[in-house]
Amino acid sequence: MIQKEFINKKQINIIVVLNKNSNLELFQNIFDYISIYLKLNVMYIKNFDTKKIQEVNDKLNEKIDFYFVDIIKEYEYIFSWNFYSKMHSFNNLFKLIVFKNQIDDDDIKYYKNGVDDIVYMSDKYYSDKEKYIKWKIFSLLRRKWDNYHKDTTLIRNGVIIDLIKRQVVVNNKNIKITNKEFEVLNILIIEFNKKNNFSSKNKLYKKIYGVENKENSRVIDQLIFRLKNKISNGFFEIDKRKGIRIA
Repeated sequence: MIQKEFINKKQINIIVVLNKNSNLELFQNIFDYISIYLKLNVMYIKNFDTKKIQEVNDKLNEKIDFYFVDIIKEYEYIFSWNFYSKMHSFNNLFKLIVFKNQIDDDDIKYYKNGVDDIVYMSDKYYSDKEKYIKWKIFSLLRRKWDNYHKDTTLIRNGVIIDLIKRQVVVNNKNIKITNKEFEVLNILIIEFNKKNNFSSKNKLYKKIYGVENKENSRVIDQLIFRLKNKISNGFFEIDKRKGIRIA
C-alpha cells in the first residue's frame, strides 16, 4: 500500500557530448553505476551539434537537465556567450558541465561563458580517476535529484532508500527487500520527512494491511527484525512504548 502521491516517475535527462577520442566505455560505466542510486536517462552524441541537441530536446516530453561535454582544443570556440544564449533559446534550465584533461590558467573563460562546472580527467590529479569522476558527477546530479524527490529519497549514514525505484543500497550494495519490508520503510521515511515521529506497531500494521490490530503484532516485530539485520541495527530507534523511527 505504498502511497500513490510518492510514486513519481521523474528522471534526470542527460546528454553526453563525445569527441573522437572519448572513452565511451568509461562514461557508460560511470553513469551505469550512478543509476544504482538515481533514475537517469543518458544519451550520447558524437561531436557537438546544436541542431542534433535541439532535435533530442524536441523529441523529449521533458527538457534536458545536464549537458556533459568531453572537450578537446577544437571545441573551445563553442563556449562563447552567443552559443550559450542559443542553447538557452530552446532549453533554459540545463546545467553545462565540461570534462577537461588538465587545469589551465585560462579555465575561468569557461565559467564566464556559461559553464557551470569542470571535471578534470587527468590521472596526475587523482590516484583513482574513475572514482573521482564518478562521485563528482554524483554530487552534481544529486542536487537536482534531491530537488525532484526530496520526499521520496533518503540518504543517511551510508544508506540510500529510493521509494521510486523501490531500492535500498547499503555501503554501495543493493539489498534485497521484500514488499512488506519496503512498506515499513516507506512509512518511516514519510514520518522522517515530517517531524520524524515514532510509528507504533498498530499504526504500521493498519497502514500495511489496511485493518486495525490493537494487539501487539508479531508480524511487525518480524518485519522490523529483518530490516535491522539487512540495513543496520543503528539505523532505527526503537522505543517499547512509542514504536520505531529512523535514528
